[in-house]
Amino acid sequence: TNNLNDQISIKVNPVPTSIISGGGSICDDGSEVDIYINTISGTPPFNIQYSIGIQTKNLLNIGYNHSFSTKEAGQYSLTEIFDSKGCKANTNGLANVHINPVPQADFTFFPQPVDVNNPLVFFVDQSLYHSSGYWDFGDNSPLVNTNFGEISHLYPSQDSGTYSVSLVISTDSGCINSITKQIVVNESFS
Repeated sequence: TNNLNDQISIKVNPVPTSIISGGGSICDDGSEVDIYINTISGTPPFNIQYSIGIQTKNLLNIGYNHSFSTKEAGQYSLTEIFDSKGCKANTNGLANVHINPVPQADFTFFPQPVDVNNPLVFFVDQSLYHSSGYWDFGDNSPLVNTNFGEISHLYPSQDSGTYSVSLVISTDSGCINSITKQIVVNESFS
C-alpha cells in the first residue's frame, strides 16, 4: 500500500443579493422613469434577467449598480441573476411603472373678428380629461383659471391686432397639455 497525502483548497463564493426599485407614474408624452438594480454581493459582472408582466428581458455584463430609463408600463421584477462565478442571486423588490394619459386641449371662441369698439370675445373650454388649467389671453392681462365652460375676455379698446390666446391644462396626476389660437381685434372703421 502507498499513502497519499494532498491538500484541497475550497473557496466559497458569496451568493449575490439583488434588489430592483424605482419606477413611478409618468405622462404618456414620451416621458421616462428610471429602474434601479442594485447587487450587494457576488462577483461582477452580472447577467440579469428581468420581467415586465409576461415579457422577459436580459442585461448582460453589468456591475453592482445599474439603472435604465423606460416608458413601458408594467410591473418590473427580477427573474434570475448570475454572477461571473455562476452563483445565482437572491432577488427582492418590485418596480411599477404607470402611464397616465395626457389631457386633450381645445377651445373655441366667438365672435371673430371683433373691433376696438366692442373687443369682447367669448371662449369655450372644450378640453378633455383635465382637472385644472388657466387661460393666457395674450394681452399681458393676468392669467385666469379655467372654469371648464364659457368665459369672456375684454381686450384693450385702444389696441387692435392679433393676440395669441393659450389654454394650458393639467390632470390630477400632473400631465400637462396646451393649445394656442389667434384672436383678431380690428381697428374701428367709419
